[in-house]
Amino acid sequence: MQPASKIVICEPLSDTSKSGLVMSSDGKDKPEQGKVIAIGKGDLPVKCKVGDVIVFQKYTENIIPIHGKDYNFVKFEHILAVI
Repeated sequence: MQPASKIVICEPLSDTSKSGLVMSSDGKDKPEQGKVIAIGKGDLPVKCKVGDVIVFQKYTENIIPIHGKDYNFVKFEHILAVI
């Protein structure tokens, strides 16, 4: 996959059980995490590479299913950190 300019595609990493229940310890919204699988062209505000785990702002990503698997499409400016 090759994302458009200034977009990172990542596999979501979440606290979801095998049965699909979202596990939350305190009920507060937390930033999302994902493993980078593709990076669009452009200047990244945070340097990351394919395989890195990133933290990005909650509710700013577009979740798109491709071949039966969900992927997060995150704008560069919504990346908060690389773990």
